[in-house]
Amino acid sequence: MDKMKIIDVFRKNLLRNNFVEQFIRYNIDSRKHSRLNKKLQSEVLIEMNPAYTTYILYSLVCRAKLKNNHRLVGYRPTKPTSIKNLFTFHLFANLLIDNGSYRPFRIMRSMGVNKFIQPWYIKKHKNKAMKFYKQILNLDKKGLIALRINEIEIGDIFYDWHLRTRLLATANLNSKLFKKDFIEFVCTFYWWYEYFTTRKIDSVFISHSCSDMALPARIGLSFKSEVILASYGRMYRLSNDRKFSDLEFIDYNPGSKEQFGYVIDLDRSKKLLTETIQGRHLIDAHTFGSGYSGHLSGNIVSKSTQINVLVACACFSDPPHSYGDTIFPDPKEWLSFIGEFSESSDYKFYAKAHPGFWDSDKIHYDNFLKEFPNIIKIPSGYSNLELFKQGINVVLTIHGTIAFEAAYQGILVVNASRISPHMNYNFSLTPKSIEDYYKILKDLPQLIGTWKINKHEIEHFFDIHHLRKSFHPLFGNKIPDFYRYIGGWSEQFLNPKVFDYWLNVQPKVERLGTENRIINFLENKEYMLSSIDTK
Repeated sequence: MDKMKIIDVFRKNLLRNNFVEQFIRYNIDSRKHSRLNKKLQSEVLIEMNPAYTTYILYSLVCRAKLKNNHRLVGYRPTKPTSIKNLFTFHLFANLLIDNGSYRPFRIMRSMGVNKFIQPWYIKKHKNKAMKFYKQILNLDKKGLIALRINEIEIGDIFYDWHLRTRLLATANLNSKLFKKDFIEFVCTFYWWYEYFTTRKIDSVFISHSCSDMALPARIGLSFKSEVILASYGRMYRLSNDRKFSDLEFIDYNPGSKEQFGYVIDLDRSKKLLTETIQGRHLIDAHTFGSGYSGHLSGNIVSKSTQINVLVACACFSDPPHSYGDTIFPDPKEWLSFIGEFSESSDYKFYAKAHPGFWDSDKIHYDNFLKEFPNIIKIPSGYSNLELFKQGINVVLTIHGTIAFEAAYQGILVVNASRISPHMNYNFSLTPKSIEDYYKILKDLPQLIGTWKINKHEIEHFFDIHHLRKSFHPLFGNKIPDFYRYIGGWSEQFLNPKVFDYWLNVQPKVERLGTENRIINFLENKEYMLSSIDTK
């Protein structure tokens, strides 16, 4: 190892950071009176998720769980990818040498975590996994996604993990990579299942409710453990009826004047929606790019075609089942369906890349356009508003933000998921099946002629879904100040100045209010931690 690599390893792992050290002291001081009794009641599993806003949540969670005499266990959901990673995990888990900036061991120990675990390979689990692999070879993708083992749904989270890990557009059940990943995932399932069988697990705290991170959660629910997503300031209590986080939109009432303690104001919403369109107001959904931005204006949309359809491509790298069931197994299957439909259609089809595309997404997107050359590629320099002005009159999306954006401009929007943030509103169409989706596409000429949009519905949705989220569960309505202080939205995950803001900038009375809301959430049975003090 050369000198520069040694310095980089030291900086990432060992060089102490003042903000981290201050937070560690804060944790130790806050739990001085939370001494463990010799007889522990049960374990609390806490996913090792190195994000600074999450650590703040964990700190308060651990304090409450220690008072109830639970043993705190930090875990990683999947087995190490190499012997080196396994060795590194155990090294840092047992020695107090990490700086907390790159690895979370010292920070989590300061909260009271005294054990760290990670699944490992066991041969007997592989034999079971091989039996299941032979069974699923007779399934299609929908059947795979619905797969259950020991009555626990794991097919969707495996599917998402497999695509994300391999950066694939879709799954090939006959490939060697698929076989390898499936056997590994099922082995991990049995390791966790055995862990829950031999211990009393009070609760499981996870960072994501999809992909491999959700595996301990699904098993925990089957063992009647409490499962809570605690991540980036958000907290959701999952259940067998609602296995995913961020699904409060299922409860949206388009006619409500107040929900979740949040008062809906259509005048305010209209004003800020107008500013969002003009680029003067930023919502979290546009953090990685807004469809309203763009500098190109040359004619690209046909003036002579009755139906001009914009396909708003989703990120292939995002878990396709993060909200649950979709009409198509993944974005690739959705695009292939549209592509095949376009070849026998009189409509003009256009495709635009998602602004958050990874490099792998761009490759899959280009492959789609090569397969269906009749679909016109829209350069990212065109704003959606410019495309609507030029003649786009239909937008196809899975469940994207573009649904409300296009509808507000009078554009007909067709979703490709039964579950979407705007599912309770009438400003877009949500098919129930692939057959229903096909029928809607065939009937577009008639639908466009009769389609009516109530803009007040969109303003209501914009307020409850987007403006409400400007109130952060940790920092309330001070979120713009918080982002400025730490250097931007993305810094909440990686910049230890988050701790400095929490401990030294956030007023103590507001911090105590947040702490009380989190403690109350842990004690009640609500689905979501509100970002607003409703008392």
